[in-house]
Amino acid sequence: MTMARLAQMWDAYLNLGSHHFHTATELKLNRVLNLLFSLNFIANGFLILAELAILLILLQRDAGRYINYIIPFGSVNVIHPLLIAAIFYLKNKYGTFRVTFLSNVVYTAYCVILCLFLGEKVGIHLILMSVIPIVFIMYDYGRWIDISLHAFIMTAGIAVALTSYKTMAPL
Repeated sequence: MTMARLAQMWDAYLNLGSHHFHTATELKLNRVLNLLFSLNFIANGFLILAELAILLILLQRDAGRYINYIIPFGSVNVIHPLLIAAIFYLKNKYGTFRVTFLSNVVYTAYCVILCLFLGEKVGIHLILMSVIPIVFIMYDYGRWIDISLHAFIMTAGIAVALTSYKTMAPL
């Protein structure tokens, strides 16, 4: 496969769902959201690879203890991308940006669950902190309700994660 073909495929991916939108702002937001969805999938893939490597190390150290983590931890890592893919499909099928609130809730819940499993030392809460500014880049100036709702969802996730660090041991 040539680089030109890969570039065409990437551009086609970024333009998925654009037939629903007409203004330059909507088309730009659609491309940005498609890019953010792809970043979510890529980052999740790398995270799963790291988790598998850590699991292999932990299983070598104490298989009896860590074997019980495979099903709940694996389920979270399967359900999250499936939900994000469904939301991505809905966004492009129906041409609505409102589903981004669902993806934000799913992503934030995923990060909080990882925080509950892995604890403070792993620093998953830092991922949530780093994505808050994306909301301010994504939305036009003046879309304060959308910006505030997205920021609230992520801030609530950070608060839950940080509170869990102080009130409970990692799962």
